[in-house]
Amino acid sequence: MSAESIILYENDKFHLRSINHADIELLRIWKNKNKKYFFHTSIITIEQQLNWFESFYLMEDDHMYIVEELCEEKPIKVGVVGWRIKKKYADIYNIMRGERGHCGGYSMGQALRLMFSYIWKKENLSIRCVVLRNNPALEWYISNGMEIVGEDSLSFYLEYQDYNNPSKFSIKE
Repeated sequence: MSAESIILYENDKFHLRSINHADIELLRIWKNKNKKYFFHTSIITIEQQLNWFESFYLMEDDHMYIVEELCEEKPIKVGVVGWRIKKKYADIYNIMRGERGHCGGYSMGQALRLMFSYIWKKENLSIRCVVLRNNPALEWYISNGMEIVGEDSLSFYLEYQDYNNPSKFSIKE
């Protein structure tokens, strides 16, 4: 992630912006709360989270965005979406709803598809992810244009298949 803060998308309902230092404790809380659905299943300590953020911030090909719902013009952090370049594809990861929406008018699916649009427009890479078999979000990924392309005893391997149907939303250049 570059040191430059990026607002990937904004309207009067929600924002999609790059994470910053002020977000890391909330991300740690969300990740610990949902740890059984991720590969790292141990509790993440404050120190581990700070170390992760310091190394994350130095990686140019690793990007994470906070989803902020706008409630009475006040941004409320409700989720996170991330991606990184791996070999010749974009690996999406750390997709997580942290809080239920308060005012409506957005969905985590919209945030995910906006990120897909950005990746496709900026990098022109195929988009993939690995989802643990016990993750109840598998059907949600499929409903957002991903398809199972492989599996093993622990995981499903998914790839985005809806490249010919660009998002209805515009991203910032």
